[in-house]
Amino acid sequence: MGHQQLYWSHPRKFGQGSRSCRVCSNRHGLIRKYGLNMCRQCFRQYAKDIGFIKASIVLYPPSGASSKSFIEEVHRSQQHHRRQKWTNNITIKIEENIPSIMSLKS
Repeated sequence: MGHQQLYWSHPRKFGQGSRSCRVCSNRHGLIRKYGLNMCRQCFRQYAKDIGFIKASIVLYPPSGASSKSFIEEVHRSQQHHRRQKWTNNITIKIEENIPSIMSLKS
């Protein structure tokens, strides 16, 4: 029995070995949230097509606070939160839009 037969004889029903990117079949950096099942590179490439945008937060100073101290406080808090979050701002289901991504690749 060869190495490949022994290596793939173990069942792959759960765990990292059972999941891969639906676009490029990569197994690393998989985003499973919302049922995307895409690697992070493909997600960055197709995020606009799916309907994801980066969320931007607009902050206003509370009444009675000086704007300079408020800006300094916001700057300090943003140093800890450098990464921006992705949010979905469309009303159609993601699963309906994913097959169109597959047609973009070919």
